[in-house]
Amino acid sequence: MRSKLLPLTLLLLVSAPSLLLAQTDRSNLQFLLGARFAGQATVTFGNVGTIPSNSVLGDTTTVMNRRYSDGAVLSDVRFTDDGEKIPSDGRTNRWRYDNSSQILEDGSGIAFNDFSTDGAGNTVSADAPGSAGLDMEFALRLADYGTGGFGMTGPVNWGISFGFGLNDLNVKYRETIKATLNATRDVYSLLGATAPDGPFSSPSAEFITITNSDGTTSTFSVDTSVLLQDLPYSRTSTSTPDGADVDGYWEIDGTFLSFRFGPWFRWRPIDRLSFRASAGVSATVLGLTFSYDERARISEDRTISAIVDGDTERYDYIGYYGTLDAEFWITPVTGLYVGVTYQNASTDMRIALNNRTAELELSTSVGFRIGITTHF
Repeated sequence: MRSKLLPLTLLLLVSAPSLLLAQTDRSNLQFLLGARFAGQATVTFGNVGTIPSNSVLGDTTTVMNRRYSDGAVLSDVRFTDDGEKIPSDGRTNRWRYDNSSQILEDGSGIAFNDFSTDGAGNTVSADAPGSAGLDMEFALRLADYGTGGFGMTGPVNWGISFGFGLNDLNVKYRETIKATLNATRDVYSLLGATAPDGPFSSPSAEFITITNSDGTTSTFSVDTSVLLQDLPYSRTSTSTPDGADVDGYWEIDGTFLSFRFGPWFRWRPIDRLSFRASAGVSATVLGLTFSYDERARISEDRTISAIVDGDTERYDYIGYYGTLDAEFWITPVTGLYVGVTYQNASTDMRIALNNRTAELELSTSVGFRIGITTHF
Protein backbone atom coordinates (compact mmCIF):
# COMPACT_ATOMS: atom_id res chain seq x y z
CA MET A 1 0.00 0.00 0.00
CA ARG A 2 1.43 3.39 -0.96
CA SER A 3 2.18 5.49 2.08
CA LYS A 4 -0.44 8.12 2.84
CA LEU A 5 2.25 10.19 4.57
CA LEU A 6 4.72 10.40 1.67
CA PRO A 7 3.06 13.37 -0.15
CA LEU A 8 3.12 15.44 3.07
CA THR A 9 6.76 14.59 3.69
CA LEU A 10 7.81 15.52 0.15
CA LEU A 11 5.92 18.82 0.36
CA LEU A 12 7.72 19.77 3.58
CA LEU A 13 11.12 18.82 2.17
CA VAL A 14 10.58 20.86 -1.01
CA SER A 15 9.35 23.99 0.78
CA ALA A 16 11.81 24.00 3.69
CA PRO A 17 15.08 25.08 1.93
CA SER A 18 13.75 28.51 0.93
CA LEU A 19 12.99 29.22 4.59
CA LEU A 20 16.09 27.68 6.11
CA LEU A 21 18.74 29.20 3.84
CA ALA A 22 17.58 32.70 4.72
CA GLN A 23 18.93 32.31 8.27
CA THR A 24 22.49 33.30 9.17
CA ASP A 25 22.70 33.39 12.97
CA ARG A 26 23.51 30.15 14.70
CA SER A 27 21.55 29.55 17.94
CA ASN A 28 21.38 26.86 20.58
CA LEU A 29 18.19 25.37 19.11
CA GLN A 30 18.36 22.97 16.17
CA PHE A 31 15.44 21.74 14.06
CA LEU A 32 15.48 18.61 11.89
CA LEU A 33 12.81 17.82 9.31
CA GLY A 34 12.88 14.80 7.05
CA ALA A 35 11.54 11.51 5.85
CA ARG A 36 11.81 8.34 7.89
CA PHE A 37 11.76 4.94 6.26
CA ALA A 38 10.59 2.48 8.91
CA GLY A 39 7.72 0.24 9.92
CA GLN A 40 9.17 -3.18 9.19
CA ALA A 41 7.02 -5.81 10.87
CA THR A 42 6.17 -9.50 10.86
CA VAL A 43 2.63 -10.74 11.44
CA THR A 44 1.53 -14.31 12.12
CA PHE A 45 -2.14 -14.91 11.38
CA GLY A 46 -3.54 -17.81 13.43
CA ASN A 47 -6.59 -20.10 13.25
CA VAL A 48 -7.26 -18.95 9.70
CA GLY A 49 -9.68 -20.76 7.42
CA THR A 50 -12.53 -21.20 9.91
CA ILE A 51 -15.78 -20.30 8.16
CA PRO A 52 -18.74 -21.04 10.44
CA SER A 53 -22.23 -22.04 9.41
CA ASN A 54 -24.95 -19.43 9.77
CA SER A 55 -27.69 -22.06 9.78
CA VAL A 56 -29.86 -23.24 12.65
CA LEU A 57 -31.05 -26.69 11.60
CA GLY A 58 -32.61 -27.91 14.85
CA ASP A 59 -33.52 -31.57 15.27
CA THR A 60 -35.26 -33.61 12.58
CA THR A 61 -38.57 -33.88 14.49
CA THR A 62 -39.44 -30.18 14.63
CA VAL A 63 -41.05 -28.29 11.75
CA MET A 64 -39.12 -25.03 11.34
CA ASN A 65 -37.47 -22.80 8.79
CA ARG A 66 -34.17 -24.36 7.76
CA ARG A 67 -31.66 -22.60 5.51
CA TYR A 68 -28.80 -24.54 3.98
CA SER A 69 -25.72 -23.68 1.94
CA ASP A 70 -27.53 -24.87 -1.21
CA GLY A 71 -31.19 -24.17 -0.50
CA ALA A 72 -33.90 -23.78 2.11
CA VAL A 73 -37.01 -25.54 3.43
CA LEU A 74 -39.53 -23.18 5.04
CA SER A 75 -42.90 -23.56 6.72
CA ASP A 76 -45.96 -24.15 4.54
CA VAL A 77 -48.16 -21.18 3.51
CA ARG A 78 -50.94 -22.86 1.52
CA PHE A 79 -54.48 -21.50 1.77
CA THR A 80 -57.91 -22.68 0.60
CA ASP A 81 -59.97 -20.76 -1.95
CA ASP A 82 -61.78 -19.21 1.01
CA GLY A 83 -58.53 -17.85 2.42
CA GLU A 84 -58.26 -20.38 5.22
CA LYS A 85 -54.82 -21.76 6.02
CA ILE A 86 -54.58 -25.43 5.12
CA PRO A 87 -53.92 -27.56 8.23
CA SER A 88 -50.49 -29.15 8.44
CA ASP A 89 -50.33 -32.34 6.37
CA GLY A 90 -46.57 -32.97 6.52
CA ARG A 91 -45.89 -31.05 3.30
CA THR A 92 -44.73 -27.55 2.43
CA ASN A 93 -44.93 -25.44 -0.69
CA ARG A 94 -42.08 -23.13 0.37
CA TRP A 95 -38.65 -24.45 -0.53
CA ARG A 96 -35.82 -23.94 -2.98
CA TYR A 97 -32.68 -25.68 -4.09
CA ASP A 98 -29.71 -24.72 -6.25
CA ASN A 99 -28.58 -27.62 -8.41
CA SER A 100 -30.05 -30.74 -10.02
CA SER A 101 -27.15 -32.73 -8.55
CA GLN A 102 -29.05 -32.56 -5.25
CA ILE A 103 -31.81 -34.83 -6.62
CA LEU A 104 -31.53 -38.40 -5.32
CA GLU A 105 -30.58 -41.04 -7.87
CA ASP A 106 -34.08 -42.55 -7.83
CA GLY A 107 -35.69 -39.09 -8.06
CA SER A 108 -37.64 -39.57 -4.84
CA GLY A 109 -36.24 -36.64 -2.90
CA ILE A 110 -33.89 -33.69 -2.58
CA ALA A 111 -30.71 -33.51 -0.48
CA PHE A 112 -29.80 -30.23 1.22
CA ASN A 113 -26.31 -29.53 2.53
CA ASP A 114 -24.91 -27.17 5.11
CA PHE A 115 -21.14 -26.58 5.05
CA SER A 116 -18.59 -25.05 7.38
CA THR A 117 -14.81 -25.21 7.69
CA ASP A 118 -12.48 -25.48 10.67
CA GLY A 119 -8.99 -24.01 10.43
CA ALA A 120 -7.94 -24.41 14.06
CA GLY A 121 -4.14 -24.53 14.20
CA ASN A 122 -3.63 -23.05 10.73
CA THR A 123 -1.11 -20.20 10.59
CA VAL A 124 0.35 -18.00 7.86
CA SER A 125 3.03 -15.33 8.23
CA ALA A 126 3.80 -12.16 6.31
CA ASP A 127 6.37 -9.37 6.44
CA ALA A 128 5.96 -5.63 5.90
CA PRO A 129 8.87 -3.92 4.08
CA GLY A 130 8.30 -0.57 5.79
CA SER A 131 7.12 2.79 4.45
CA ALA A 132 8.16 6.41 4.11
CA GLY A 133 6.86 8.75 6.79
CA LEU A 134 7.44 12.05 8.52
CA ASP A 135 10.26 12.66 11.01
CA MET A 136 10.76 15.85 13.08
CA GLU A 137 13.16 16.68 15.90
CA PHE A 138 14.05 19.65 18.11
CA ALA A 139 17.50 19.64 19.72
CA LEU A 140 18.79 22.04 22.38
CA ARG A 141 22.56 22.55 22.65
CA LEU A 142 23.70 22.75 26.28
CA ALA A 143 27.50 22.83 26.04
CA ASP A 144 30.39 23.34 23.57
CA TYR A 145 34.01 22.27 23.75
CA GLY A 146 36.75 23.85 21.65
CA THR A 147 36.58 26.57 19.01
CA GLY A 148 35.03 26.29 15.59
CA GLY A 149 35.51 27.71 12.13
CA PHE A 150 33.08 28.43 9.32
CA GLY A 151 31.02 30.49 11.78
CA MET A 152 30.16 27.34 13.71
CA THR A 153 30.44 26.17 17.30
CA GLY A 154 33.21 24.05 18.72
CA PRO A 155 33.97 20.61 17.32
CA VAL A 156 32.34 18.83 20.26
CA ASN A 157 28.96 19.69 21.79
CA TRP A 158 26.02 18.00 23.40
CA GLY A 159 22.45 18.62 24.52
CA ILE A 160 18.96 17.13 24.72
CA SER A 161 16.40 16.48 21.99
CA PHE A 162 12.73 15.73 21.50
CA GLY A 163 11.38 14.21 18.30
CA PHE A 164 8.56 12.26 16.77
CA GLY A 165 7.94 10.13 13.70
CA LEU A 166 4.78 9.11 11.86
CA ASN A 167 4.61 6.04 9.60
CA ASP A 168 2.05 3.80 7.97
CA LEU A 169 2.06 0.07 8.62
CA ASN A 170 0.58 -2.45 6.21
CA VAL A 171 1.03 -6.22 6.26
CA LYS A 172 -0.99 -8.37 3.89
CA TYR A 173 -0.88 -11.94 2.68
CA ARG A 174 -2.81 -14.06 0.19
CA GLU A 175 -2.67 -17.86 0.04
CA THR A 176 -4.78 -20.98 -0.50
CA ILE A 177 -4.79 -23.20 2.58
CA LYS A 178 -6.39 -26.48 3.62
CA ALA A 179 -9.11 -26.70 6.26
CA THR A 180 -11.36 -29.39 7.72
CA LEU A 181 -14.69 -29.55 5.89
CA ASN A 182 -17.76 -30.13 8.06
CA ALA A 183 -20.96 -31.09 6.25
CA THR A 184 -24.52 -31.82 7.36
CA ARG A 185 -26.81 -33.51 4.79
CA ASP A 186 -30.59 -33.51 5.22
CA VAL A 187 -32.79 -35.48 2.80
CA TYR A 188 -36.43 -34.56 2.14
CA SER A 189 -38.98 -36.70 0.30
CA LEU A 190 -40.93 -35.41 -2.71
CA LEU A 191 -43.81 -37.69 -1.61
CA GLY A 192 -44.25 -39.10 -5.10
CA ALA A 193 -43.94 -35.80 -6.98
CA THR A 194 -41.59 -35.43 -9.93
CA ALA A 195 -38.38 -33.62 -9.07
CA PRO A 196 -38.17 -30.24 -10.84
CA ASP A 197 -34.89 -29.35 -12.51
CA GLY A 198 -32.66 -27.05 -10.49
CA PRO A 199 -32.37 -24.32 -9.67
CA PHE A 200 -35.97 -24.27 -8.50
CA SER A 201 -38.01 -22.21 -6.06
CA SER A 202 -41.50 -22.90 -4.73
CA PRO A 203 -44.20 -21.63 -4.46
CA SER A 204 -44.33 -20.99 -8.17
CA ALA A 205 -46.97 -20.22 -10.75
CA GLU A 206 -47.36 -19.70 -14.46
CA PHE A 207 -49.89 -17.76 -16.48
CA ILE A 208 -52.01 -19.50 -19.14
CA THR A 209 -53.98 -17.63 -21.78
CA ILE A 210 -56.99 -19.27 -23.49
CA THR A 211 -59.23 -18.12 -26.31
CA ASN A 212 -62.93 -17.97 -25.49
CA SER A 213 -65.72 -19.00 -27.89
CA ASP A 214 -66.45 -15.35 -28.67
CA GLY A 215 -62.86 -14.77 -29.73
CA THR A 216 -61.76 -12.97 -26.57
CA THR A 217 -58.92 -14.23 -24.42
CA SER A 218 -58.65 -14.93 -20.72
CA THR A 219 -55.51 -15.32 -18.63
CA PHE A 220 -55.33 -17.58 -15.60
CA SER A 221 -52.68 -18.13 -12.95
CA VAL A 222 -51.94 -21.81 -12.45
CA ASP A 223 -50.16 -22.98 -9.31
CA THR A 224 -47.11 -25.00 -10.36
CA SER A 225 -45.69 -25.42 -6.85
CA VAL A 226 -44.17 -28.78 -5.99
CA LEU A 227 -44.87 -29.98 -2.46
CA LEU A 228 -41.99 -31.29 -0.37
CA GLN A 229 -41.97 -33.14 2.92
CA ASP A 230 -41.63 -30.53 5.68
CA LEU A 231 -39.24 -32.63 7.81
CA PRO A 232 -36.00 -34.34 6.77
CA TYR A 233 -36.29 -38.12 6.99
CA SER A 234 -32.50 -38.56 7.00
CA ARG A 235 -29.56 -36.61 8.41
CA THR A 236 -25.86 -37.40 8.19
CA SER A 237 -22.88 -35.35 9.41
CA THR A 238 -19.30 -35.76 8.21
CA SER A 239 -15.96 -34.12 8.99
CA THR A 240 -13.17 -34.39 6.41
CA PRO A 241 -9.65 -33.22 7.35
CA ASP A 242 -8.12 -31.06 4.56
CA GLY A 243 -11.41 -31.45 2.70
CA ALA A 244 -11.72 -27.79 1.73
CA ASP A 245 -9.46 -25.38 -0.14
CA VAL A 246 -9.75 -21.92 1.40
CA ASP A 247 -8.64 -18.94 -0.68
CA GLY A 248 -7.63 -16.42 1.97
CA TYR A 249 -6.55 -12.81 2.20
CA TRP A 250 -5.45 -11.37 5.55
CA GLU A 251 -4.36 -7.81 6.29
CA ILE A 252 -3.16 -5.62 9.14
CA ASP A 253 -3.38 -1.92 8.33
CA GLY A 254 -2.52 0.98 10.60
CA THR A 255 -0.42 3.97 11.57
CA PHE A 256 2.11 4.39 14.33
CA LEU A 257 3.24 7.62 15.97
CA SER A 258 6.42 7.48 18.05
CA PHE A 259 7.86 10.08 20.42
CA ARG A 260 11.45 10.12 21.66
CA PHE A 261 13.43 12.08 24.23
CA GLY A 262 17.06 11.87 25.24
CA PRO A 263 20.57 13.37 25.15
CA TRP A 264 22.62 13.84 22.00
CA PHE A 265 26.35 14.19 21.28
CA ARG A 266 27.99 15.79 18.19
CA TRP A 267 31.53 15.57 16.86
CA ARG A 268 32.64 17.74 13.94
CA PRO A 269 35.98 16.60 12.47
CA ILE A 270 35.92 19.23 9.68
CA ASP A 271 33.99 22.45 9.14
CA ARG A 272 31.19 21.15 6.91
CA LEU A 273 30.84 17.62 8.25
CA SER A 274 29.66 16.46 11.66
CA PHE A 275 28.40 13.26 13.22
CA ARG A 276 25.59 13.25 15.75
CA ALA A 277 24.37 10.44 18.01
CA SER A 278 21.35 10.35 20.29
CA ALA A 279 19.72 7.79 22.58
CA GLY A 280 16.92 7.76 25.10
CA VAL A 281 13.37 6.69 25.87
CA SER A 282 10.60 6.30 23.29
CA ALA A 283 6.82 6.05 23.44
CA THR A 284 4.70 4.71 20.59
CA VAL A 285 0.98 4.93 19.86
CA LEU A 286 -0.16 2.36 17.32
CA GLY A 287 -3.59 2.02 15.69
CA LEU A 288 -4.27 -1.27 13.86
CA THR A 289 -7.16 -2.75 11.88
CA PHE A 290 -7.37 -6.51 11.24
CA SER A 291 -9.42 -7.66 8.23
CA TYR A 292 -9.76 -10.87 6.25
CA ASP A 293 -11.51 -12.41 3.26
CA GLU A 294 -11.80 -16.21 3.22
CA ARG A 295 -13.65 -18.25 0.58
CA ALA A 296 -13.85 -22.04 0.81
CA ARG A 297 -14.30 -23.97 -2.43
CA ILE A 298 -16.61 -26.87 -1.65
CA SER A 299 -17.12 -27.92 -5.28
CA GLU A 300 -16.89 -26.42 -8.75
CA ASP A 301 -20.16 -24.54 -8.27
CA ARG A 302 -20.27 -24.04 -4.50
CA THR A 303 -18.33 -21.70 -2.21
CA ILE A 304 -18.86 -20.37 1.29
CA SER A 305 -17.21 -17.19 2.48
CA ALA A 306 -16.39 -15.02 5.47
CA ILE A 307 -15.47 -11.37 4.85
CA VAL A 308 -14.83 -9.21 7.92
CA ASP A 309 -13.34 -5.77 8.55
CA GLY A 310 -12.51 -5.38 12.22
CA ASP A 311 -12.52 -2.23 14.33
CA THR A 312 -9.35 -0.21 14.84
CA GLU A 313 -7.55 -1.08 18.06
CA ARG A 314 -5.03 1.14 19.86
CA TYR A 315 -1.80 0.03 21.50
CA ASP A 316 0.62 2.10 23.61
CA TYR A 317 4.07 0.95 24.62
CA ILE A 318 7.34 2.28 25.99
CA GLY A 319 10.80 1.43 24.69
CA TYR A 320 14.14 3.01 23.89
CA TYR A 321 15.75 4.39 20.76
CA GLY A 322 19.06 5.33 19.19
CA THR A 323 20.00 7.48 16.17
CA LEU A 324 23.24 8.11 14.31
CA ASP A 325 23.36 10.90 11.70
CA ALA A 326 25.91 12.41 9.35
CA GLU A 327 25.35 16.17 8.88
CA PHE A 328 26.58 18.07 5.80
CA TRP A 329 26.52 21.86 6.40
CA ILE A 330 25.67 24.09 3.43
CA THR A 331 25.82 27.27 5.52
CA PRO A 332 26.77 27.74 9.19
CA VAL A 333 23.10 27.29 10.13
CA THR A 334 21.63 25.01 7.44
CA GLY A 335 22.55 21.56 6.24
CA LEU A 336 21.43 18.13 5.19
CA TYR A 337 21.49 15.00 7.28
CA VAL A 338 21.26 11.28 6.65
CA GLY A 339 21.20 8.58 9.29
CA VAL A 340 19.90 5.38 10.78
CA THR A 341 17.40 4.94 13.61
CA TYR A 342 16.87 2.09 16.02
CA GLN A 343 13.83 1.63 18.23
CA ASN A 344 13.06 -1.20 20.64
CA ALA A 345 9.70 -1.80 22.34
CA SER A 346 8.97 -4.02 25.29
CA THR A 347 5.71 -5.52 24.04
CA ASP A 348 4.47 -7.30 20.94
CA MET A 349 0.80 -7.05 19.95
CA ARG A 350 -1.94 -9.63 19.54
CA ILE A 351 -5.31 -8.94 17.91
CA ALA A 352 -8.23 -11.38 18.10
CA LEU A 353 -11.11 -11.32 15.61
CA ASN A 354 -13.74 -14.06 15.31
CA ASN A 355 -11.44 -16.73 16.76
CA ARG A 356 -8.63 -15.65 14.44
CA THR A 357 -5.50 -14.00 15.77
CA ALA A 358 -2.86 -11.67 14.39
CA GLU A 359 0.42 -11.50 16.31
CA LEU A 360 2.49 -8.47 15.31
CA GLU A 361 6.23 -8.38 15.97
CA LEU A 362 7.40 -4.79 15.93
CA SER A 363 9.71 -4.93 18.95
CA THR A 364 12.86 -3.94 17.10
CA SER A 365 12.67 -1.43 14.27
CA VAL A 366 15.70 -0.30 12.29
CA GLY A 367 14.98 2.60 9.96
CA PHE A 368 16.60 5.15 7.71
CA ARG A 369 16.03 8.90 7.69
CA ILE A 370 17.09 11.83 5.53
CA GLY A 371 16.24 15.52 5.63
CA ILE A 372 17.15 19.13 6.33
CA THR A 373 18.55 20.57 9.55
CA THR A 374 18.85 24.18 10.68
CA HIS A 375 19.61 26.32 13.73
CA PHE A 376 17.26 29.13 14.70
